[in-house]
Amino acid sequence: MPNSLETGKFDTGQFAPLFLDAFHRYGREIGLPIVVLVLVLVFSVFSDVFFTPQNLRNIGVAAAALAAVSFAGAAGLPLAAQFGRSVEPCHRVQN
Repeated sequence: MPNSLETGKFDTGQFAPLFLDAFHRYGREIGLPIVVLVLVLVFSVFSDVFFTPQNLRNIGVAAAALAAVSFAGAAGLPLAAQFGRSVEPCHRVQN
């Protein structure tokens, strides 16, 4: 018996299994963007200052600062490996 993809006829009761199958296959890839989109929509509806240009600019500046620190930290690991060193914390505990 041909399935709905072969016949082109979709039953409304078949949407849920197709959606769940796609979610099980690609859940890790699409889960975070869906959650972020839902949070943006919720905060936009319940707050009159969330979706303003100033707030979006503040979010972008904070994300850029976090990205710069993350990239700098990640770049230190291969550099330390070139010299046979390990990345150690800046402070040392005196015994």
